[in-house]
Amino acid sequence: MILKSIELTHFRNHLHRQLKFENMCTFFHGKNGAGKTNLLEAIYFLAYAKSFRAGNIAKLIYNNAESAAISALFTDDMDIEHTISASITKKKVFPLIIKTWRIHP
Repeated sequence: MILKSIELTHFRNHLHRQLKFENMCTFFHGKNGAGKTNLLEAIYFLAYAKSFRAGNIAKLIYNNAESAAISALFTDDMDIEHTISASITKKKVFPLIIKTWRIHP
């Protein structure tokens, strides 16, 4: 699977962030506290529906926001595009939504 883009809304320290990945290899760099690990945590969350750090789901939500959202677009080895999205409130995770469509007939 190749991650093409990700969008975070109120996730950890990302108020709203959209990232597009153009190359096969991507590096994240930045100062301490910039949100690099939080971005990796969001990707992990979409794969496993849980955090690798937070025991309390409320810690995934930006400051005093009511909820957070993550959405990602990726392609598989058959060039089929998939989107996966998750909504998180302070008490629960709403089911992951997955949409699939073929991009090359």
